[in-house]
Amino acid sequence: RWEDVALPINAFNPHALRLLDGRIALAFRSNGGPRGEGRVCSGTPRAPGPPRTNATEFAKRKGFAIAVSQGAAGPWSVEHLVIRGWERVHVSNPSLFQLANGTVLLAYRFNLRGEHVGVARAETVVGPYEHVTNLTVPGEDPFLWQDANDGTFHMLFHVEDHRAYSEWPSLHAFSQDGHSWHVSRALDGRGAFPTHVAFPGQGRVRFVRRERPELHFNAQGHPAWLLSGVQELEPQHPCHWGYQYSVAQQVLSVQSAHFQLSDQWFVHFSRS
Repeated sequence: RWEDVALPINAFNPHALRLLDGRIALAFRSNGGPRGEGRVCSGTPRAPGPPRTNATEFAKRKGFAIAVSQGAAGPWSVEHLVIRGWERVHVSNPSLFQLANGTVLLAYRFNLRGEHVGVARAETVVGPYEHVTNLTVPGEDPFLWQDANDGTFHMLFHVEDHRAYSEWPSLHAFSQDGHSWHVSRALDGRGAFPTHVAFPGQGRVRFVRRERPELHFNAQGHPAWLLSGVQELEPQHPCHWGYQYSVAQQVLSVQSAHFQLSDQWFVHFSRS
């Protein structure tokens, strides 16, 4: 049953979190712009915009934002997501995690002499948030979670240094308390996941970019699927870039710090 538009037409990189009280939170960034219509790149010059809602009104403004609802159908309440002291910094690509005591951790990308990953925390999901720390390696697209067994916090992220377009474009970080973070060392030059994927009947496919990592978990709280966004090497699109889509890859087993995936490569979660 549809009731409301969750995000404005120009929103991107939403991250959804089911809160302890049952509500749904969506953190995202809005780039501002006109209401009602927006350009698309599929060959159709104009596309209809969303109906007039709280989210539509928010589309007129730029910024980091949080949308909250009792259910996926809405209605949604949308407001600015504030990290104190960072109001003038470009912040995007959020990942939320709520602790058992209700405290919320937020991992995010910020643009300040390059792209980097920051961590903030707040007493409630709508904030305001207080900055905690930054990762020591340039990056973006963090995904934050807590180990179901020992309570350790983990993060996957897309690196934004010389490895951004390499065969291993992602790294892993971990923390015992959510405040002090350590970036894992790449094993034999290999990061968290590669830019190639083996598809049934197609062999191994290499992508120019692989980013936006997220994990889906099973009923026991263990990683079951790795999802990521990919971009093909050859320009096929009217906008002159390779086609982009999402890839879901099953996690077959977890042995110590290594995740064995369905095409026989590993996500390396080394704490060293």
